[in-house]
Amino acid sequence: MIFGFVFNFTLWKNCPTGILFHIFFWFGQCMVFAAFMMSTLVKTQERANLLSYSLIIFFLLINVLFSNSDFCLKLFYAELS
Repeated sequence: MIFGFVFNFTLWKNCPTGILFHIFFWFGQCMVFAAFMMSTLVKTQERANLLSYSLIIFFLLINVLFSNSDFCLKLFYAELS
């Protein structure tokens, strides 16, 4: 969060610090919970590596898919007539 203030990002200028803190704090808590849950479900290190790499590739593909703003506008924008 400090780098957001240092580099003067618009999100950090326009959003209260308390909201940003709660978003990042609870996101971090959810990531720790997900890591603990996956560690109890996976028995071997090979499966854990396969699962983690698969998740990384999946979320990278989702990021690439939704980073195109034209596609997102067509997907989520409904013209009201």
